[in-house]
Amino acid sequence: MPSVLVSKVRKIPLYARARGLRAAVRRAVYALRSGEVFHERFVGYETPAWPLSEIEYQPLATGMAVLFHCDFPSLSGVSVHVRVSHRARLSLVLLDASGAEIRRCSVRCSRVVRDYFAFFRFRMLSASEGRDFTASLTCAPPEAASVAVSRFRVARLLCAAEGIPESRFYCSDRTLSQYDLWIRRNEPSAAMLADLRAQDSSEGPVISIVVPVYRTPLNVLDAMVASVLDQTWPRWELCIANAGSPDEDVGQALDRWVATDERIHVVHLGENRGIAGNTNAALGLATGTYVALLDHDDTLAPFALSSMVRAIAKEGQPDMLYSDEDKLDGVSDRRIEPFFKPDWSPHLLMSANYITHFLCIRKELIDAVGGLRPGFDGSQDYDLILRCSERARQIRHIPQVLYHWRTGPSSAAGNSAAKLYAYEAGRRALAEHLVRTGLDGEAKRRPVSGHYQVLLGQPKDLAVSVLIPSHDNPRLLTQAVKSTLQAVPAVREVLVLENGSKRPETMSVYRQIGQIDRVHVLDYGTGPFNYSLINNWAAAQATGDALLFLNDSVHARSLDWLEVMGQWLTDPKVGAVGARLVYPDGHVQHSGIVLGMGGVAWNRGQGATDPEEVALDMTSGDVRDVSAATATCLLVRRTAFEEVGGFDQAFPLAYGDVDLCLRLRHHGYQIVCTPDAKLVHCESASRGSDLSPDRIPAFLAATQEMRSRWGAELDADPFYSPNLTLNESLPRMRMT
Repeated sequence: MPSVLVSKVRKIPLYARARGLRAAVRRAVYALRSGEVFHERFVGYETPAWPLSEIEYQPLATGMAVLFHCDFPSLSGVSVHVRVSHRARLSLVLLDASGAEIRRCSVRCSRVVRDYFAFFRFRMLSASEGRDFTASLTCAPPEAASVAVSRFRVARLLCAAEGIPESRFYCSDRTLSQYDLWIRRNEPSAAMLADLRAQDSSEGPVISIVVPVYRTPLNVLDAMVASVLDQTWPRWELCIANAGSPDEDVGQALDRWVATDERIHVVHLGENRGIAGNTNAALGLATGTYVALLDHDDTLAPFALSSMVRAIAKEGQPDMLYSDEDKLDGVSDRRIEPFFKPDWSPHLLMSANYITHFLCIRKELIDAVGGLRPGFDGSQDYDLILRCSERARQIRHIPQVLYHWRTGPSSAAGNSAAKLYAYEAGRRALAEHLVRTGLDGEAKRRPVSGHYQVLLGQPKDLAVSVLIPSHDNPRLLTQAVKSTLQAVPAVREVLVLENGSKRPETMSVYRQIGQIDRVHVLDYGTGPFNYSLINNWAAAQATGDALLFLNDSVHARSLDWLEVMGQWLTDPKVGAVGARLVYPDGHVQHSGIVLGMGGVAWNRGQGATDPEEVALDMTSGDVRDVSAATATCLLVRRTAFEEVGGFDQAFPLAYGDVDLCLRLRHHGYQIVCTPDAKLVHCESASRGSDLSPDRIPAFLAATQEMRSRWGAELDADPFYSPNLTLNESLPRMRMT
């Protein structure tokens, strides 16, 4: 302990120090047993996210019972979303199916955040898997607490309940990870796999699995072949090219496998032709309708081919299909680090090879592009994906973990620096892709291995009109205008949209900026603020062929932010471009909008630090496709904006930008979000929060309008995996 602190402690009377120590111990025990520490290690399941309009707070005066079915081996706690006063004490009694009490615990609400989860941790209940429980919740005094409840959603976890409290259920088995529990809940059991084997018929496409083999350890090679033999789908062939492995045991092992199953074909090359050449040799053995790529040291899930075939039949025989994947620990073979991918995302593919494994391509398409090309070893699959995607009519994503990528010191899965030559090959493959697709630009490697930045030339004669609604926010408005005037390339005009300001200093700033060339202050009047109407009104007066909608509480950290946004408008398929926004303290505010998050739509990554976001999302630093981006800083192609009729005045405050982006997408335009345009957003500095009490009715009306207009589309964002939770903005596994 530092001496300065010791000297201060010594001045405190002994009895006071003892009392303070006891209080500190109580706080620490609470944190460990039922507070943040417990919450941070959340391994268990939770109820789904609900729109605010579906949540009501039911008083706990008469108590409430949560009925749930436990499907993990040991239960150690329950947390429930409550609204409490600090003088309340919450009590929870856990009952078994017969109604007998088996656990009891309580929480003093002076230790509970006023409107958040109350944590009840109790002695571990072993052998809880497959059992039904009731958690009975009460409060003293009775009127001091209420519980957040949805009466409109049915949670899979719960057996039955008149209203479903927003709850979490914790597993105490520390040998299990959250991913272990996800696997138990989401993947076929042994009985389900047996049913699949019985259902999968002898009719349907043959899938040729192509594997180049070179210096493969025998145990790893056997595991790879065994995973193919274990497939529930019977119509496959395993095509292996043995690239002259110096270990004779490899060739002998392969010959033994050939003798065990007529669907296994092997060619012994006698030389190493490189990854592309070896794979092409294996490809020469393939006779199936589709070709799937498998590395010699990886494995497939037993239902991998069955899932592919079902998707092929359902989606009308697409040209390319890919799945989610995870990694195999090189020591224990434990499954770790799942990668839950978005649906087909062409701009994300120009940032990184997010598709990787498990990849299945129509044989005709691979033949048409000439197979794999020499000279791109290490990124030969990335080059193949880019070339095939240019000709593919349909590309489909299967949101299941079908591929297990083995880690090791020499593999790219376990060591990103193991194959630096591969990342340079990937950059060259991407550069050639830009040329073939008619995009004038260059590809650069980012600091993170395997990730790339595309630099495109600016659209010729791009004229940008900046539209900034403002209300009594002179200091931040000055910063916003300065950022736009300093931007490269220069904007054509800045339109400040005055709406009902009264402060003298605001009028003074208007007079000052109004004298600047290219800046015009337009007086919208003093009527009620309607974001959609005021921006449509200003867009009609703007002269630019691109419209930048910008809040007056936003300023840039660099001069090239508009350049890296505007470059994507060289692609006529792109209708709007969003930016990465951070709060003044550096935490993320926006990196794209996810449909369904929080009930309707919410900012991806909001509240995270950069390291936190990167740790959970390997694509957080990449340009990517999104369903929507916030109009806090949104560059929109003017012709596209007019084509869809601009903003809809039915959304005066919230969701107008989401609705606009969805209509742009329905008209065939793509929405892109770039992290290379990084701006600071002092959120709600001008007009306050959309969730302030006086705006709640308008917010709820907008929520209901979005639900009625877009319906199920809000529950299936193609650029956000259905395996990720919508309960929070960070991409964590969905455990509902």
